[in-house]
Amino acid sequence: KTMKAGAYAQGVPPADEKVRMKEDDAFAPDDFMYGASVAHCSPAIRNGFLRKVYGLLTSQLLATAALSCAFMFHAPSRQLVLGTPSLLLVSLVASFGFLFACHAYKDSHPSNLALLGGFTLSIGYSVAYTCAAFQANGMGQLVLQAFLLTAAITVGLSVYTLKSSRDFSFLGAGLHGALGVLIVGGLLNILVGWLTGGALFHGAFSFVLGLLGAVIFSAFIVYDTWLISQRLGPDQYVQATIALYLDVVNLFLELLRILQYLNDGGRE
Repeated sequence: KTMKAGAYAQGVPPADEKVRMKEDDAFAPDDFMYGASVAHCSPAIRNGFLRKVYGLLTSQLLATAALSCAFMFHAPSRQLVLGTPSLLLVSLVASFGFLFACHAYKDSHPSNLALLGGFTLSIGYSVAYTCAAFQANGMGQLVLQAFLLTAAITVGLSVYTLKSSRDFSFLGAGLHGALGVLIVGGLLNILVGWLTGGALFHGAFSFVLGLLGAVIFSAFIVYDTWLISQRLGPDQYVQATIALYLDVVNLFLELLRILQYLNDGGRE
Protein backbone atom coordinates (compact mmCIF):
# COMPACT_ATOMS: atom_id res chain seq x y z
CA LYS A 1 0.00 0.00 0.00
CA THR A 2 2.82 2.37 0.78
CA MET A 3 3.88 2.25 -2.83
CA LYS A 4 0.63 3.67 -4.09
CA ALA A 5 1.75 7.31 -4.27
CA GLY A 6 4.75 6.36 -6.36
CA ALA A 7 2.58 5.08 -9.17
CA TYR A 8 1.59 8.52 -10.40
CA ALA A 9 3.42 10.86 -12.74
CA GLN A 10 5.34 13.49 -10.84
CA GLY A 11 5.01 16.31 -13.32
CA VAL A 12 3.79 17.27 -16.77
CA PRO A 13 6.30 18.70 -19.27
CA PRO A 14 5.33 21.70 -21.41
CA ALA A 15 2.64 20.82 -23.91
CA ASP A 16 4.52 22.43 -26.82
CA GLU A 17 7.25 19.77 -26.85
CA LYS A 18 6.42 17.38 -29.67
CA VAL A 19 7.94 13.94 -30.06
CA ARG A 20 7.52 11.14 -32.53
CA MET A 21 5.29 8.20 -31.83
CA LYS A 22 7.62 5.19 -31.75
CA GLU A 23 5.14 2.39 -31.19
CA ASP A 24 2.74 2.84 -34.09
CA ASP A 25 3.40 4.56 -37.40
CA ALA A 26 -0.35 4.97 -37.90
CA PHE A 27 -0.43 7.66 -35.22
CA ALA A 28 -0.06 11.14 -36.61
CA PRO A 29 3.03 12.81 -35.06
CA ASP A 30 1.23 16.15 -34.82
CA ASP A 31 -1.41 14.58 -32.57
CA PHE A 32 1.10 13.06 -30.15
CA MET A 33 2.30 15.86 -27.92
CA TYR A 34 4.50 14.99 -24.99
CA GLY A 35 2.58 16.28 -21.98
CA ALA A 36 -0.80 16.42 -23.74
CA SER A 37 -3.48 14.16 -22.29
CA VAL A 38 -4.97 11.38 -24.39
CA ALA A 39 -8.33 13.11 -24.06
CA HIS A 40 -7.00 15.84 -26.38
CA CYS A 41 -5.43 13.44 -28.88
CA SER A 42 -7.08 11.74 -31.81
CA PRO A 43 -9.37 8.76 -31.13
CA ALA A 44 -6.77 6.44 -32.69
CA ILE A 45 -4.11 7.52 -30.20
CA ARG A 46 -6.49 7.41 -27.24
CA ASN A 47 -7.75 3.93 -28.11
CA GLY A 48 -4.23 2.70 -28.77
CA PHE A 49 -3.09 4.01 -25.40
CA LEU A 50 -5.96 2.30 -23.58
CA ARG A 51 -5.32 -0.97 -25.40
CA LYS A 52 -1.67 -0.84 -24.38
CA VAL A 53 -2.45 -0.06 -20.73
CA TYR A 54 -5.09 -2.75 -20.34
CA GLY A 55 -3.04 -5.23 -22.32
CA LEU A 56 -0.10 -4.75 -19.95
CA LEU A 57 -2.43 -4.87 -16.94
CA THR A 58 -3.93 -8.15 -18.14
CA SER A 59 -0.43 -9.61 -18.54
CA GLN A 60 0.47 -8.52 -15.02
CA LEU A 61 -2.64 -10.03 -13.49
CA LEU A 62 -2.25 -13.29 -15.41
CA ALA A 63 1.37 -13.60 -14.26
CA THR A 64 0.32 -12.93 -10.66
CA ALA A 65 -2.50 -15.47 -10.89
CA ALA A 66 -0.20 -18.10 -12.42
CA LEU A 67 2.39 -17.63 -9.69
CA SER A 68 -0.31 -17.81 -7.02
CA CYS A 69 -1.72 -21.04 -8.46
CA ALA A 70 1.76 -22.57 -8.60
CA PHE A 71 2.38 -21.78 -4.94
CA MET A 72 -1.08 -22.93 -3.89
CA PHE A 73 -1.37 -26.22 -5.75
CA HIS A 74 2.23 -27.40 -6.09
CA ALA A 75 3.04 -28.69 -2.62
CA PRO A 76 6.87 -28.54 -2.87
CA SER A 77 6.72 -24.92 -4.05
CA ARG A 78 4.27 -24.02 -1.30
CA GLN A 79 6.45 -25.61 1.35
CA LEU A 80 9.55 -23.87 0.03
CA VAL A 81 7.89 -20.46 -0.07
CA LEU A 82 6.24 -20.69 3.34
CA GLY A 83 9.38 -22.19 4.83
CA THR A 84 11.51 -19.27 3.62
CA PRO A 85 9.76 -16.11 4.83
CA SER A 86 12.92 -14.07 4.24
CA LEU A 87 12.15 -14.27 0.51
CA LEU A 88 8.98 -12.30 1.17
CA LEU A 89 11.03 -9.45 2.62
CA VAL A 90 13.37 -9.62 -0.37
CA SER A 91 10.42 -9.37 -2.77
CA LEU A 92 8.99 -6.36 -0.93
CA VAL A 93 12.33 -4.54 -0.98
CA ALA A 94 12.79 -5.44 -4.65
CA SER A 95 9.33 -4.09 -5.48
CA PHE A 96 10.32 -0.66 -4.17
CA GLY A 97 13.51 -0.77 -6.21
CA PHE A 98 11.67 -1.74 -9.37
CA LEU A 99 9.03 0.92 -8.72
CA PHE A 100 11.59 3.72 -8.55
CA ALA A 101 13.42 2.29 -11.57
CA CYS A 102 10.17 2.17 -13.55
CA HIS A 103 9.69 5.86 -12.85
CA ALA A 104 13.29 6.75 -13.68
CA TYR A 105 13.25 4.83 -16.99
CA LYS A 106 9.59 5.31 -17.88
CA ASP A 107 10.49 6.78 -21.29
CA SER A 108 13.21 4.25 -22.12
CA HIS A 109 11.78 1.46 -24.28
CA PRO A 110 12.11 -1.54 -23.89
CA SER A 111 13.87 -1.08 -20.53
CA ASN A 112 10.66 0.28 -19.00
CA LEU A 113 8.78 -2.89 -19.92
CA ALA A 114 11.53 -5.12 -18.52
CA LEU A 115 11.47 -3.17 -15.25
CA LEU A 116 7.68 -3.37 -15.21
CA GLY A 117 8.02 -7.14 -15.50
CA GLY A 118 10.39 -7.20 -12.53
CA PHE A 119 7.99 -5.07 -10.51
CA THR A 120 5.13 -7.41 -11.38
CA LEU A 121 7.04 -10.50 -10.30
CA SER A 122 8.13 -8.93 -7.00
CA ILE A 123 4.59 -7.84 -6.12
CA GLY A 124 3.19 -11.07 -7.51
CA TYR A 125 5.44 -13.06 -5.20
CA SER A 126 4.01 -11.36 -2.11
CA VAL A 127 0.46 -11.98 -3.36
CA ALA A 128 1.28 -15.61 -4.16
CA TYR A 129 2.82 -16.02 -0.69
CA THR A 130 -0.44 -14.86 0.88
CA CYS A 131 -2.47 -17.22 -1.30
CA ALA A 132 -0.17 -20.11 -0.40
CA ALA A 133 -0.62 -19.36 3.30
CA PHE A 134 -4.40 -19.43 2.90
CA GLN A 135 -4.20 -22.74 1.04
CA ALA A 136 -1.94 -24.24 3.72
CA ASN A 137 -4.48 -23.26 6.38
CA GLY A 138 -7.41 -24.85 4.55
CA MET A 139 -8.84 -21.55 3.26
CA GLY A 140 -8.04 -21.88 -0.42
CA GLN A 141 -11.70 -21.34 -1.31
CA LEU A 142 -11.46 -17.80 0.07
CA VAL A 143 -8.79 -16.99 -2.51
CA LEU A 144 -11.17 -17.96 -5.32
CA GLN A 145 -14.00 -15.95 -3.77
CA ALA A 146 -11.77 -12.88 -3.41
CA PHE A 147 -10.59 -13.31 -7.00
CA LEU A 148 -14.14 -13.42 -8.37
CA LEU A 149 -15.22 -10.42 -6.30
CA THR A 150 -12.16 -8.45 -7.38
CA ALA A 151 -12.73 -9.27 -11.04
CA ALA A 152 -16.40 -8.25 -10.87
CA ILE A 153 -15.68 -4.99 -9.04
CA THR A 154 -12.75 -4.05 -11.26
CA VAL A 155 -14.53 -4.69 -14.54
CA GLY A 156 -17.73 -3.01 -13.38
CA LEU A 157 -16.05 0.14 -12.07
CA SER A 158 -13.70 0.39 -15.06
CA VAL A 159 -16.50 0.14 -17.61
CA TYR A 160 -18.61 2.62 -15.65
CA THR A 161 -15.80 5.17 -15.45
CA LEU A 162 -14.76 4.87 -19.10
CA LYS A 163 -18.38 5.25 -20.23
CA SER A 164 -19.17 8.07 -17.81
CA SER A 165 -18.76 11.74 -18.64
CA ARG A 166 -18.34 12.70 -14.97
CA ASP A 167 -15.26 14.45 -13.65
CA PHE A 168 -13.78 12.33 -10.84
CA SER A 169 -10.93 14.69 -9.99
CA PHE A 170 -12.67 15.51 -6.69
CA LEU A 171 -11.70 12.05 -5.42
CA GLY A 172 -7.96 12.72 -5.52
CA ALA A 173 -7.20 14.58 -2.31
CA GLY A 174 -9.66 12.61 -0.21
CA LEU A 175 -8.39 9.25 -1.43
CA HIS A 176 -4.77 10.00 -0.69
CA GLY A 177 -5.73 11.22 2.77
CA ALA A 178 -7.79 8.08 3.38
CA LEU A 179 -4.90 5.93 2.17
CA GLY A 180 -2.67 7.56 4.77
CA VAL A 181 -5.20 6.74 7.49
CA LEU A 182 -5.38 3.14 6.24
CA ILE A 183 -1.60 2.77 6.36
CA VAL A 184 -1.39 4.17 9.89
CA GLY A 185 -4.26 1.92 10.96
CA GLY A 186 -2.54 -1.11 9.48
CA LEU A 187 0.71 -0.35 11.29
CA LEU A 188 -1.21 0.19 14.53
CA ASN A 189 -3.01 -3.12 14.05
CA ILE A 190 0.30 -4.93 13.59
CA LEU A 191 1.80 -3.23 16.65
CA VAL A 192 -1.19 -4.00 18.87
CA GLY A 193 -1.29 -7.57 17.58
CA TRP A 194 2.39 -8.00 18.41
CA LEU A 195 2.01 -6.52 21.90
CA THR A 196 -1.03 -8.69 22.67
CA GLY A 197 0.37 -11.88 21.23
CA GLY A 198 -1.76 -11.69 18.10
CA ALA A 199 -5.09 -11.47 19.92
CA LEU A 200 -6.27 -8.48 17.92
CA PHE A 201 -4.35 -9.04 14.70
CA HIS A 202 -7.21 -10.85 12.95
CA GLY A 203 -9.98 -9.34 15.02
CA ALA A 204 -12.68 -6.75 14.52
CA PHE A 205 -10.20 -3.91 13.97
CA SER A 206 -8.59 -5.82 11.12
CA PHE A 207 -12.05 -6.41 9.65
CA VAL A 208 -12.85 -2.70 9.78
CA LEU A 209 -9.53 -1.94 8.08
CA GLY A 210 -10.43 -4.46 5.41
CA LEU A 211 -13.77 -2.79 4.75
CA LEU A 212 -12.14 0.64 4.64
CA GLY A 213 -9.40 -0.64 2.35
CA ALA A 214 -11.87 -2.26 -0.04
CA VAL A 215 -13.80 1.00 -0.35
CA ILE A 216 -10.62 3.05 -0.80
CA PHE A 217 -9.11 0.86 -3.51
CA SER A 218 -12.44 0.53 -5.31
CA ALA A 219 -12.55 4.32 -5.41
CA PHE A 220 -8.93 4.37 -6.57
CA ILE A 221 -9.91 2.17 -9.52
CA VAL A 222 -12.47 4.81 -10.52
CA TYR A 223 -10.06 7.71 -9.94
CA ASP A 224 -7.09 6.13 -11.70
CA THR A 225 -9.22 4.97 -14.63
CA TRP A 226 -10.45 8.53 -15.00
CA LEU A 227 -6.89 9.88 -14.79
CA ILE A 228 -5.74 7.44 -17.45
CA SER A 229 -8.52 8.31 -19.86
CA GLN A 230 -8.53 12.07 -19.26
CA ARG A 231 -5.27 13.37 -17.80
CA LEU A 232 -2.32 11.12 -18.63
CA GLY A 233 -0.37 11.42 -21.86
CA PRO A 234 0.14 8.67 -24.46
CA ASP A 235 3.71 8.18 -23.25
CA GLN A 236 2.68 7.44 -19.65
CA TYR A 237 1.47 3.87 -20.13
CA VAL A 238 3.90 2.42 -17.57
CA GLN A 239 2.71 4.74 -14.78
CA ALA A 240 -0.90 4.03 -15.74
CA THR A 241 -0.39 0.28 -15.68
CA ILE A 242 1.38 0.34 -12.30
CA ALA A 243 -1.38 2.45 -10.74
CA LEU A 244 -4.16 0.13 -11.87
CA TYR A 245 -2.20 -3.00 -10.96
CA LEU A 246 -1.67 -1.77 -7.41
CA ASP A 247 -5.35 -0.84 -7.15
CA VAL A 248 -6.48 -4.32 -8.18
CA VAL A 249 -3.93 -6.20 -6.07
CA ASN A 250 -4.69 -4.18 -2.95
CA LEU A 251 -8.44 -4.58 -3.47
CA PHE A 252 -7.93 -8.35 -3.71
CA LEU A 253 -5.92 -8.45 -0.48
CA GLU A 254 -8.48 -6.34 1.40
CA LEU A 255 -11.33 -8.57 0.22
CA LEU A 256 -9.30 -11.58 1.32
CA ARG A 257 -8.95 -10.02 4.77
CA ILE A 258 -12.72 -9.46 4.98
CA LEU A 259 -13.51 -13.00 3.88
CA GLN A 260 -11.07 -14.44 6.39
CA TYR A 261 -12.79 -12.62 9.24
CA LEU A 262 -16.22 -13.77 8.08
CA ASN A 263 -14.94 -17.32 7.63
CA ASP A 264 -13.67 -17.29 11.22
CA GLY A 265 -17.16 -16.32 12.39
CA GLY A 266 -16.04 -12.90 13.63
CA ARG A 267 -13.80 -14.39 16.31
CA GLU A 268 -10.98 -12.23 17.58
